[in-house]
Amino acid sequence: RPQRASAQPPGVLDAAGARAAGAALTEALARGALDDAALAALAASLGPQAAPRLTALRNAIDDFDFSLAQDQLDTLLAHAATATA
Repeated sequence: RPQRASAQPPGVLDAAGARAAGAALTEALARGALDDAALAALAASLGPQAAPRLTALRNAIDDFDFSLAQDQLDTLLAHAATATA
């Protein structure tokens, strides 16, 4: 049975998990790489309500546009921070 990336119930925002996954993904994007585990953890931390923003992030990564991917990631993390404020 696969382990969940987040201890939160499905659909509940895990801000700390999102920050940790975002930091790992930021490091990968700075190297022009992808951290699949960090992206999966980010998705699990943010829940299904973030699906459209995650799709935009994945599309930027798939297009090798790491600058746009970083912008998308920053937007996701900012949204997560305001959602928990």
